[in-house]
Amino acid sequence: MINIIKNKDLKLTKRNLVERRIIMTALSVRLPQSLHKAAKELAKKEQISVNQLITLALAEKIAILDTDNYLGSRAKKGSRKKYLEILKKAPNIKPDEQDKL
Repeated sequence: MINIIKNKDLKLTKRNLVERRIIMTALSVRLPQSLHKAAKELAKKEQISVNQLITLALAEKIAILDTDNYLGSRAKKGSRKKYLEILKKAPNIKPDEQDKL
């Protein structure tokens, strides 16, 4: 199931596209019939077009992959030795009641 944020700013109206100077391009995609049917049903339920659904789903996937790549590159720059040195400076106290696992 795809979670879609209902936000007027996300509507791909002609006015929004012109105001934001978003250049659109056409893409022809072959989908399994079952996936196409599911996309149409979900788009109808969310009261958006199939194009909007696919655009939002693709944007979400790209954001996830970009975030994963970013965090991976940041992790490579990390140092376990420095991490442990900083951790040693943290006080050894019990967590507050609401912070306990």
